[in-house]
Amino acid sequence: MGNRKFLYTFGLGGGVLSGILVGALMHLLTSHPTGLREWAALVVSCAICFTSGGYLTWFQWAARRHRARSVVVAALAQGDLTTSSPEVFTGQVEFRRLVLSLRRALFQVQRVTGNVFRTCREVGDQARALLEAARRQGAAVDRSLGSVSAMGQSLQSAGKRVGQLETFAQDTTGALC
Repeated sequence: MGNRKFLYTFGLGGGVLSGILVGALMHLLTSHPTGLREWAALVVSCAICFTSGGYLTWFQWAARRHRARSVVVAALAQGDLTTSSPEVFTGQVEFRRLVLSLRRALFQVQRVTGNVFRTCREVGDQARALLEAARRQGAAVDRSLGSVSAMGQSLQSAGKRVGQLETFAQDTTGALC
């Protein structure tokens, strides 16, 4: 909307001012325009010429630049950083800086993402190795527990046998005495 405001300001304001100046100059040199109708025709025709000339030149140029800028911004918004500035944008350094900045930022994000992915993979590998070691230790603890349990049973059996031997020894001692 700023373009239209400028067009109307330039066309109407500049046309009316130009019509008044041209009319005054013509009146000084030729004594024409003399009547109100001639003055109105001159001022209105200058305003129409300024407005149409501004529309045909500057306003159309600004509209083409706006459309080209919109295309570039839409491409950037969709993530396409490979778009180069059209010919209409030859002097638009800001968009080139923006594209370069976005490319650098995207490269850094890709690099960080790669590092995070690599770190996650390494942590996952280490976690799998630790899990496997924990399983092996758990199996070793189970075997040790089984061995201790078997040793306890053996000790209980040995204790019963010792008790039986003691009873046998007492019986034998009692029979001999």
